[in-house]
Amino acid sequence: MRKLMLTSLLILAACSARLELSLSPDTPVSVRDSTSVHEIQPGTPDHQALQNWISRNQTGWSKHYATPPSGGILVSDGNIALRFFGNGVLVHRDGQLWGKSVQESEYNFLRKAPGRLHGDVYHSAVPRSGPA
Repeated sequence: MRKLMLTSLLILAACSARLELSLSPDTPVSVRDSTSVHEIQPGTPDHQALQNWISRNQTGWSKHYATPPSGGILVSDGNIALRFFGNGVLVHRDGQLWGKSVQESEYNFLRKAPGRLHGDVYHSAVPRSGPA
């Protein structure tokens, strides 16, 4: 599935577009993955790192027609929602789904261990369904 997603992103790369993306400057950013949920507060180094990533990645977006993956890291602040997965990222903009190829190292700062403090916000573990 990952290879299919990456392949579809690469095929569409020739038809890339510029998207005007930005974070709300005074709004915490929610970060969710399969095991944890945490917030990045405005003014923190991680908030600035995310804003810098968004500023550097305004171009190279392509329309994405495949079903979005359910996993990965979902980042949202009410203004923008990004889903990072493997070597790709998706965003909804203007009623359409857009994708872009990225390196996992570009968004590793979003990964936080559950139960660790980040700024003033506690990382809470998300319960998993099924037998323990």
